[in-house]
Amino acid sequence: MWKCEPLPAFSWVFGALLLAGMATRADEEVRGHVTADGPVLAVVYASDLPVRTAPETARATMKQQHLKFVPPILPVLQGTAVEFVNVDEMTHNIFSPSAPAFDLGTFGRGFRAHVFQAPGPHVILCNIHVEMVGWVLVLKSPAFAMVETDGTFLLRLPAGRHRLVLWRPREPEVSREIEVLQSRPLALDWQL
Repeated sequence: MWKCEPLPAFSWVFGALLLAGMATRADEEVRGHVTADGPVLAVVYASDLPVRTAPETARATMKQQHLKFVPPILPVLQGTAVEFVNVDEMTHNIFSPSAPAFDLGTFGRGFRAHVFQAPGPHVILCNIHVEMVGWVLVLKSPAFAMVETDGTFLLRLPAGRHRLVLWRPREPEVSREIEVLQSRPLALDWQL
């Protein structure tokens, strides 16, 4: 369930994950909090903004560290090159069966990169360590934010009506229509 209410002007800012230099015109703040029984691994994004492609220089990083993908979810704008960096002492593999599938091979310390063009979730796996699972969520617009460990997120959206989507691995997407008013930050509470 969502509850929307204006925030006072002096409210503190929650952490956000947006691609630097690629956000659409950032007019108004939409701050939110997702509440669940446990930690929430999720991305919130606006699905109704104009389609954008990342510049050729856009890079993001997902590490292989302590037999995990870090971060476990990486949202990126379509056209972004993701560098998969192995910081473990052991060799790893990087592949994805998600269309279009790819396999970057097996390698020790260092990195391999892949440019993500196809929008949607891409599961990232290591064929040496089957317990390693990560996700690259490729989006059509740069208006997205990772939900922080405390459940908070921050988006900047132009004034008007928008559809926000909450994406979680292996769960159905949940969406909500919101109205962003000019010069009135918006607060959203979401109970899962």
